[in-house]
Amino acid sequence: MALPALASLPALVARIGTTVDALSDVERARAQAALEDASALVRSRTRRPFIPPEVPDAVSTAALLIAGRLYAARTDGLRELRVGEVAESYMPGAGGGADGLTAIERALLGPWLSSATSVPLALDRAVNPDPWDLL
Repeated sequence: MALPALASLPALVARIGTTVDALSDVERARAQAALEDASALVRSRTRRPFIPPEVPDAVSTAALLIAGRLYAARTDGLRELRVGEVAESYMPGAGGGADGLTAIERALLGPWLSSATSVPLALDRAVNPDPWDLL
């Protein structure tokens, strides 16, 4: 069972500059899918379930920013449009880093981002010699 989106559809479309009623069925479905994908990305990166209405404002704002990027991404495969000397480039999900988050989104999610590291369970003498042997 999928968890609910971390932000509402009206909140997303308000940021896009329209209303839910003004969206076609296809646009509404794309916007809702963007919200669900953004919510899944936030939950994946933070390793927390965040179930509405108990979602911190910073988390829902990050989800809205991600969803806005996803919604604005071209779906027709067009990468660049040229008219004479003017060119406009389109990159899917532009702005996201290797983890799919922009610097602003990472800053918003900072308190909840996982900082897990691995710790060796055994000392490998070939890689980590005994410091007493170096004396």
